[in-house]
Amino acid sequence: MAICLSFWAGFFTLSNAQQSEVGIVWEVPGDTYSAQIELGAFKTLGVTHIEIPYPVSEEIKPLLRDSSFSFLIRSPQKFLTVSGLQQQRSSLRTTITELGREYSSYANVSGIGVVTHSQTDHPDFLPSVNSILSTAVQEIDTPFYFVQNQNWYWLSSPENPFAVYFDDSEYQRSDLKDFSDFMSENGQDKIQIINSNWLLEATNDFPEIETALKEFTASGNWMLPHPNTKETTLLKANWMVLIFIFLWASLTLQIRFLPYVRSVIIRYFFAHRFFVDDILGYRERAVAGGILQMITHAIFGGLVFFMASHLLFSDLGIEAIFHYFPWLSLTVQNYYSFFVFGFGITLVFQLLALIWLHLPAKNLTHFSQTLNLYSGIFYIDYIIVTIMLTLFTAGAGHLFTLGFAVAFLLIWYLSFYITAFDIAQNNRDNKALYLLLTVVLYSLIIVTLLVVVLLFTDVISVFKLAAYL
Repeated sequence: MAICLSFWAGFFTLSNAQQSEVGIVWEVPGDTYSAQIELGAFKTLGVTHIEIPYPVSEEIKPLLRDSSFSFLIRSPQKFLTVSGLQQQRSSLRTTITELGREYSSYANVSGIGVVTHSQTDHPDFLPSVNSILSTAVQEIDTPFYFVQNQNWYWLSSPENPFAVYFDDSEYQRSDLKDFSDFMSENGQDKIQIINSNWLLEATNDFPEIETALKEFTASGNWMLPHPNTKETTLLKANWMVLIFIFLWASLTLQIRFLPYVRSVIIRYFFAHRFFVDDILGYRERAVAGGILQMITHAIFGGLVFFMASHLLFSDLGIEAIFHYFPWLSLTVQNYYSFFVFGFGITLVFQLLALIWLHLPAKNLTHFSQTLNLYSGIFYIDYIIVTIMLTLFTAGAGHLFTLGFAVAFLLIWYLSFYITAFDIAQNNRDNKALYLLLTVVLYSLIIVTLLVVVLLFTDVISVFKLAAYL
């Protein structure tokens, strides 16, 4: 088997050294006629390698056997963490063994993809894959490969990729410059892989691509004239900026028409003791400002979650997160789901915190007292999120920008403790019991949840994988 792997790896290395090669990730049509038409188009364009997801329909298999293309068959195993790999040992071994046996008689199947976009940066991952597939390696002559981000690697030599992928599946004419740079920069030592639908749409829109591909496969030189397009500048409103302007306008109107809001802001941060005394003495009774600030804080939470997800995860990382936690995609599986999730989780936890803080407080007679004490600190959101949004839209350093997301979350977390101690301030008879039922119990629950997540779930590994992709 080792000799066979060396032969296949040598074949691709020799082939790439002699000429540049183009491959596609084929989004296989549902009917045989369309598949035949597309295969003919690929041949005309000079495509030599085609990757197909497993399993392949029975109608398409005869087209593969009779074709002159070199086929790569990729298994559905993707987004595996180290612990997830161990849990799916049997499934992975069975899938790859069945795949290898199914295509053992296909002379033009030149590779079997074992895993995709997984935690291959972990030192134990690839050795574990080799161990799991040790039996399959002995009976399957076709070499194994894995896909990581935009690169294809042989499992037997994971240091250098044998293929690189142009990561775009929805064609727009503006993509052509990036595509031309991709073809020019990757040289002749790797197979250049393109999404099939993107390539077909691009050649229909800009036929010069066909000539450029033929020249590339023949000589290794990439020459594509840039299309003459009249660029139009459209004023695109950033939806986050619009929301932010609305929130600032809302605060301005509150200060204008609810005069006590100004005094709440000033006294909470600069005369906190007197502010707490007024609330506990029920001398400050207004609730509209507190309710509006709770809603505003939830919207700010959505914005922070959205920006943080953009800074931490690529589109592929987002896909990995939704693969493990599909319930996060309350709307659609993209970054906007994080805004909706952030808004929802912030609002729900605020309401739970208010109820938790108010019920044991025997010294409070009105729920508005707890509301005003708890919501006051959230006026600082305007400063924190303003700075974060400015840095985010300006493309500032990720760590610096994320620091303000951490500050937002930290203040949100500490607001529970601050409010609990404020309420306990004049609760002399039941102060110890109140703090036990709030501060101590809250801390125990948070610590317990952290221990459970860190030690008994795969959450951290999933987010490490998503950040790596």
